[in-house]
Amino acid sequence: MTRSKPRLAIVSSKNATCANAYFSNALRGFLDTVFDVEIIDLKSYQLLLKDGLAYQQQADVHIDEICRKLQEFDFVNVQLELSLFGRKNEQILPRVRKICQASNRLLVSLHRLDITGGNAAIYRTILELLKKRPATNPFHILVHLPREKILLEEIYGIKQVTDFPVIFLKDAERERFQTMRNRNAWKKQFGLKEEDITIGVFGILSGYKNYTHALKTIETLPDAYKLLIVGETWPGNIKELQVDPVVQEITSYIDNHPKLADRVIFTGKRPHDAFNDDLANIDFVLIPYFEVGQSASATLSNALELVCPVVMSNTLNCKEYEVYFPACFEIFDIGNHYETKQKIISFDKNKIVNLKKQISLYSEEEIRKVYLKVYDEMSMRAPVPLPLTAPFPDLSNKIIRSSLAKAAFKLMPPPIKSLLRKLKRDLLCP
Repeated sequence: MTRSKPRLAIVSSKNATCANAYFSNALRGFLDTVFDVEIIDLKSYQLLLKDGLAYQQQADVHIDEICRKLQEFDFVNVQLELSLFGRKNEQILPRVRKICQASNRLLVSLHRLDITGGNAAIYRTILELLKKRPATNPFHILVHLPREKILLEEIYGIKQVTDFPVIFLKDAERERFQTMRNRNAWKKQFGLKEEDITIGVFGILSGYKNYTHALKTIETLPDAYKLLIVGETWPGNIKELQVDPVVQEITSYIDNHPKLADRVIFTGKRPHDAFNDDLANIDFVLIPYFEVGQSASATLSNALELVCPVVMSNTLNCKEYEVYFPACFEIFDIGNHYETKQKIISFDKNKIVNLKKQISLYSEEEIRKVYLKVYDEMSMRAPVPLPLTAPFPDLSNKIIRSSLAKAAFKLMPPPIKSLLRKLKRDLLCP
C-alpha cells in the first residue's frame, strides 16, 4: 500500500503582486512531489492591511478560520514577513501568535530578522513565544542568510535553525530560459537595436531600490546603454487620487533630465515567463538597493538562478550572499554611480563561469531535502492542542535597558568592566 504524502500548509499571501506570494507558489512546485501542499491565503491586501474597524473585524474572523484549518495539517510553514500580517504591532503580534499556536509541527520561514532596529521588540517577542512551545509541538526556523542562523543561535539560544538562500525556479525552468536566450530577438519588442546594451532594474517598484542611482548610472554611460525598469507599483502604494511616490521620483528625475527619456523603458508588470525571459536576456541586472535589513531579494535570486551578469550595491544582504555565491557578481558601494559604471564596463566574465558551478548547489532537490529533514525530525512527536492566546512576554523595556547597558559597558575602562564581571559572578553564584 502506498503511503500517503504528509499534508503541508504554507501560510502566506497568495495571487498577489508580492514576492512572498511568488515564493510560496514556487515552494508548492518544489515540494508537491513529497508533500500534499496547500497555500493558506492570509488575504493580506484584501483584509489584514486594510484600515477601518469593519475590515479589522473581518480580518480577525479570517485568522480564526485559518487557525481552525491549520490543525488539520501534519506540517505548517509560516512565511513570516511582518508586513503581511498587519500595519501595527498590536495587529501583527496576536495574529502571528494564533497561527503559530494553531500549528502542531511548525516551520517558520523568517524573511527578515531585526535585532536592533524598529521591529526588534516584536521579533524578540515572537521568538520567545516559539521557545515556550512544548517538546510535543516542535518548531524549526528557516532563514536565508548564514549570519541570521548564527544570530538566532547566539542571541536567542535557538538551535533548530537552517539557512538556505531563496530560490524560485525548477531546474527545468532554469534550463529552458537559458536555452531560449536570444538577446537580439528579445530587444526588438522594445524597439532596441542589436548594438544597444541593456541594464535592468527588476521587481515591484519600491523606494529602497534606489532608482535615482540607476538613472544617474545610465547618464554616465554611452548612449548605447539603455535602462529597463521591469515591474509595477506595490499594491500598498495605490491610494485614492495619489501618484505612487516611487513613480513620482523616477518620472520627475527624467523630466529634469530629458535626454534620458529615450534611454529608459518602462515595461510595467510582466507575466511569469516574460519576466524571466527579460532576466535571461538582459545584458546586466542592476541591484542598487539601500540597506533596509532585507534577508532576501527576489530579483537577486532569480538573476543568479538564470546565470545573469549581476552588479549590486554593497548591502549586508550582498555580503551574506557572497558566502553562498563567492566571486559570482560585481559589487559597488551604495550610492556610488561612478563605481557602478566602471563595474558594468569592466564586468569580469569569470564571475559567470563561477556562478554556473555554484548555482547547482541550491536547487529544487536541495530545498526538498531541507523540508523533508525538518519534517522527519518532527514526525515522531505527538502534538497536543495549544492555547491560541498564550500570554506575551513583556520584553520591550528589557530590550531597551539591555541595549543601553551594553553600549555603556563598552565605554567603561577595563578595571571597571572586570569589577562588574566579578560582581555579576558573585551575585549568580553566592
